[in-house]
Amino acid sequence: MLVALGSRFVPWPIAANTALLALGVLLLPLFLEIHRAVTAEERVTFFRSFNDASPEIAKSISDYVARSRTTSIRCLGVALYYQWPFLEELLSRLMQEGRRQVTVELAMLDPTWKDMDHFNDAWSAQAQGSYRRIQSFLEQHSETLKTLQWEMTVYRYRFLPPCFGILLGGDTLFLGTVFWDRGRLKAGQNAIEVFTASAVPRGNAKIQEFVDWFAFCKVPHLRLSVRTADTTPAPPPTPSLPS
Repeated sequence: MLVALGSRFVPWPIAANTALLALGVLLLPLFLEIHRAVTAEERVTFFRSFNDASPEIAKSISDYVARSRTTSIRCLGVALYYQWPFLEELLSRLMQEGRRQVTVELAMLDPTWKDMDHFNDAWSAQAQGSYRRIQSFLEQHSETLKTLQWEMTVYRYRFLPPCFGILLGGDTLFLGTVFWDRGRLKAGQNAIEVFTASAVPRGNAKIQEFVDWFAFCKVPHLRLSVRTADTTPAPPPTPSLPS
């Protein structure tokens, strides 16, 4: 239209050059957007182990805490051998920053469950170590937890979950699977994948699976709080069959 109208009043070469200049100005934002999309670094959503994923988890938690008024972190682990040292350092930093209204829920194997040795003979010692460190953390920071209105709860279970991971709120999940490797079950050393609720439908599905497994860990008969002494009686021995 510019060329057609302009050619009636100005020489054709001038009208054509003007039209090309206007077209270039209009297309420039589109070209810049295409360039940004092509050259932008793709966000990593797969990690070879929990240690490899730790920097991204820490960054996601920092971003989540910064944009949320209240914070909810759910961690489903096996022995929490990798997860708790990471979370202990990160939660200590959040307390030093004065972050308020943080809810942390941890689910782990019951350290007194001897049957876990059949699946991985290292889990028992690892679970006991993690459990003692969590107890020490709660005792050491008990006053700060109250002042900042934090809620921390530990659930102990006696079964083998098919997954482990950390869920931030209800939107971002870092998920790994438990599987056999050379006759032993492995967890924290396995790969971690990132799922978001906005990644419909797979992201929502994976998050819901994790939430359901975590809810099962909170069943009353599986729950043992670290805040009180363990008074749960040991189950009676299984009678042996007559020879």
